[in-house]
Amino acid sequence: MQLTKRKTLEIWLELWEWLKTTGERNMCKWEGWAKYGKMWGMCPGCEYTRQAKPYLPCPVWGDCDHLGNLKCLAETSPYIKWREAITLAEDERKLAAGGMVELIKSKLQEADTPAILV
Repeated sequence: MQLTKRKTLEIWLELWEWLKTTGERNMCKWEGWAKYGKMWGMCPGCEYTRQAKPYLPCPVWGDCDHLGNLKCLAETSPYIKWREAITLAEDERKLAAGGMVELIKSKLQEADTPAILV
């Protein structure tokens, strides 16, 4: 499936809302993979960046930081907070997944906001 920025964000939101609702610790169990196909790193953002010719930055995280590090892997990112919660109780995993849901919703909202030309 060829991804657009909007479709990437929609798929990502669907995945993270499922994680938030179920408290599941294994992304592989998401039924959306059958619907959308395999994605690089089980990540719609990584798949979007991989497909883009010429290169386009991740729709959520943007480009790497000045040292070449992926921003999604920063210890303060909502994704890492969720990864750290995998061994915790279901409610803690749901709460941690909520951080990603809110981040992706904000990116969808930004995508819908028209640019103001000055």
